Amino acid sequence: MLVVPVFWGGAFGTAQHVISEIPPITAAALRFGTAGLILIALAHLRGEWKLEALKKHWLGLLFMSVTGVFAYNAFFFIGLSYTSAINGSLIMANSPVLITLGAVLFLGEL
Repeated sequence: MLVVPVFWGGAFGTAQHVISEIPPITAAALRFGTAGLILIALAHLRGEWKLEALKKHWLGLLFMSVTGVFAYNAFFFIGLSYTSAINGSLIMANSPVLITLGAVLFLGEL
């Protein structure tokens, strides 16, 4: 549990360095692609690879992966190309509070 914040905190500085070398979309594609290949390999090795479920739900899975994981990484890298790593980490740290506040104010969530 102590190592997780180190990796999350280090992601901002590392991403800032990465986007100084390659375009943000390329960085996002490399990050998403590498993580995807690792997860596919782990699922295959553990025997949790259900091909019939993938065939049935491939469109929804593709949509979720592109809009969720890839879009998050792309916007993360693009955002860091406009601001510093410190500002990016402050914005990300405030996201849960602002999302909750928005849900209460605009959606009536309690």
